[in-house]
Amino acid sequence: MRFLFAGLLLSLASVAWGSPITIYNNGAPITNPDSDCSSVCPDVATGVGEGVFTLPFGATITGVEFWTLQAPNSYKGGELTWQICLDGSCSPGSILGSGNFLLSEDMLGFVDVAGYGATEYDNTFPVSNVSLGKQTYYLDISDSSGQDTFGIFWATSNVDTLAFELTGIPASVPEPTTFVLLGAGLAGVLALKRRAHRG
Repeated sequence: MRFLFAGLLLSLASVAWGSPITIYNNGAPITNPDSDCSSVCPDVATGVGEGVFTLPFGATITGVEFWTLQAPNSYKGGELTWQICLDGSCSPGSILGSGNFLLSEDMLGFVDVAGYGATEYDNTFPVSNVSLGKQTYYLDISDSSGQDTFGIFWATSNVDTLAFELTGIPASVPEPTTFVLLGAGLAGVLALKRRAHRG
């Protein structure tokens, strides 16, 4: 019981001190080898890989995880560019944050794309503290190196949504009095447990 109590307090402390958490989850990628996403998986290499997300609260984005489907022998170690924007075209005035990252080599399995086998990969990259409010944004990922010019696709979580997650720090955390009350309640439960054990 003591370990449970300590664990709960540590969890509360991590939230209070602003540790990153999953703030948006658009769903796990397709992993069924018989799935065919040819009509819905956008081609990252041509710059049309774009995820739309709406935050229910303000947050500072610290990282992105997304999945790609790559045709056999298409991986050349190329660099991709990410952008978080206010509009779908990512016009210069709407870009809130951007950066580069390398494609992952973390292979998960195989998925069918237009009758051809593709390998699924898990990609993660850090984001340099992009602060967002409560509204809709666009995550754009495109090939910036010219090395991976064909066969790199965003994986989908179902027939019409891209598979990606965002980690970050919510703009607000619970008031200190909330933690005091919850801590007092947990301490009371621990005291009752001890009293029952002694009885």
